Amino acid sequence: YIFTHNSPEKILTAYCNLTGFAPVPPEWAFGTLVCRYHPEFGTPDGIINMTKAMEENGFPWDAVITEGWPAYNSERWDELKKVSDAVHSMGKKMMVYEQCGRFPKFAPQLGLDDSHAVNSDKGYYLKETRSMNLLDNFHHKKMRCVDLTNSSAVEKWEEVWDKLMNYVGVDGA
Repeated sequence: YIFTHNSPEKILTAYCNLTGFAPVPPEWAFGTLVCRYHPEFGTPDGIINMTKAMEENGFPWDAVITEGWPAYNSERWDELKKVSDAVHSMGKKMMVYEQCGRFPKFAPQLGLDDSHAVNSDKGYYLKETRSMNLLDNFHHKKMRCVDLTNSSAVEKWEEVWDKLMNYVGVDGA
């Protein structure tokens, strides 16, 4: 397909008419998202205390992001669930700050192995691109990504996120 309209809006509209339009995110995703990225808030109780203080002081917020939390470490899911339950009891949402699709260091614990990773001619580790956030990565490390063309990998990845969403109560990432 070639789109020949003379404006980006018309090109994008023609493309979406062909492929489908992306759904609008939920209303809370456009709200105030607060981050727990502070040493004082690095525990379940710290996050809960932070959110309670925001409520007590009338600070408007819609979701908390548990940045820096090892969300893929299933041994810590009960702690994360405690936070999620507390946040949900306030009528708010809870998100994790994770590289979705990037192989976590807890991959074996989650049932993921090299057969579930993108493979290049040089192995399973791929050099991160310069488009990665340089504040997070000064040295362009190597990473592994879940192979979304592999049905077994997709199934395993869906199992992980099913547990994060339905057991832990994660609302987004």
